Amino acid sequence: MKLTKEGRGQALVIDHLHDQWNERMSATKLRMKTDSEASTAKVMKSMEQKEEKAEKKNAKAREKLTNKLEKKEEKLETVLGENQNR
Repeated sequence: MKLTKEGRGQALVIDHLHDQWNERMSATKLRMKTDSEASTAKVMKSMEQKEEKAEKKNAKAREKLTNKLEKKEEKLETVLGENQNR
């Protein structure tokens, strides 16, 4: 009889510890998921910012090259005009 009571007591303790472990595991999983989502969002934002920065840099470079090309075309037209006048 005493062993039966002791066995039930141990089973209750084990069940209680198992329930506590399940709660902690659930909390840990939720925290890991939240951290993972936050980390992913941070990386995505960083990537978007880098892409925007690269786009701006490329746009400026294109504009510079276009302006340079237009100036060279103007010089060429000027030189061709002078050559025709001779």
